[in-house]
Amino acid sequence: MMLKKEREVAYLIEKYLDTIRGWQRTASEAVLSYFMDDLEGLKLAVLSKNQFQTTAEKDRQHIWQKLCEGAYLPAIRGSLFSLTTNASRIANSATVCCETFLFQQPKISQKLTTEFSSITKGTFNLFQPVYDSILYYLRGMDVFKMTSRNTEVFWKLKTEVILSEDELKHQIYVSSLNPWRKTQLNMCAQSITDVSNRISEMEDEIQLIIAKLVF
Repeated sequence: MMLKKEREVAYLIEKYLDTIRGWQRTASEAVLSYFMDDLEGLKLAVLSKNQFQTTAEKDRQHIWQKLCEGAYLPAIRGSLFSLTTNASRIANSATVCCETFLFQQPKISQKLTTEFSSITKGTFNLFQPVYDSILYYLRGMDVFKMTSRNTEVFWKLKTEVILSEDELKHQIYVSSLNPWRKTQLNMCAQSITDVSNRISEMEDEIQLIIAKLVF
């Protein structure tokens, strides 16, 4: 049975992750809207980032304070707070992705647009199985079984994203575009890849936490 302090921290972490997931959804929709020649979504996302970051950071500091007050065993506190750090990095990467497309405003062919859209959807979908694993851990619900299942789902999705990223970059490389256009498109593709990499780091962190449960 969880103690009161642990329940409070678990609730705060869930709330924080919901905020991050909401921001991810906003960023994903904004980037996808750009591929449909709609710039307003990107503008609104970038303009609202400061409000989001302020709220999210206050919540993260609240979690840190509760952990310092004695919630959870000392060996696990650092890892739990690292989860919030990883989540913050994911949100920052999503923000940078939006800014990259807004500031660069690359002209993308229809063929490459399809590739970009596929990678964007795949990348932002990566967060869900990681999010689910963390919730199962915090709630103590069949932790090993469910996190193992979510890890399998994550790596299946991650493999698909990696293959799509490689194909996109290959298509950019072999295109007839000039070197500057190729560099610009590669920069935009990399901004999406960075989100994927940050989510992978969070997946590694939750696996480390689960491993510490094994005696």
